[in-house]
Amino acid sequence: MKDIRSWLVRMTEGVFYLGMFMMAVPVVLGMQCYTVISESMEPEIPKGAVIYVRKISFSRIRPKDVITYRIGQKEGTVTHRVVRIDEKRKVLFTKGDRNEIQDACPVKEEQIQGIVKGCIPVVGYGILFFKTKCGMVTLIILLVLAEGICLFMKRKEKQKHKC
Repeated sequence: MKDIRSWLVRMTEGVFYLGMFMMAVPVVLGMQCYTVISESMEPEIPKGAVIYVRKISFSRIRPKDVITYRIGQKEGTVTHRVVRIDEKRKVLFTKGDRNEIQDACPVKEEQIQGIVKGCIPVVGYGILFFKTKCGMVTLIILLVLAEGICLFMKRKEKQKHKC
């Protein structure tokens, strides 16, 4: 019983620390994390991946770089590959790897969030799920359940030693 309890505690701690590492280290290194919600950059960046984006000056961006940029005020972000640069107008033309045509609107310098520096597939699905009400409730239930199992096992262990 003690082995199962310590395994459960280690697993919970491991998941927690891994999550903290995956989110905190990039921030310390000056990057932002985003979750990919479309298939437009597959196969290089799959749907459900977490990407790490580092701020970069407009002058350092090159064709074939993958960038993340803002669209509108509240619509969110897009991550696509740069296909062409207009230095005079300070705009980029982008296209998703899986898309057949170039994006309709050029990307202005002030929209650019940065260049993609890394990607971890699948992890974004969990992040997206736990951001929902259902996901938060599930997380709380899992934490309470894990704590309950640990307490139950401790109590059972104490009863064994009393006899």
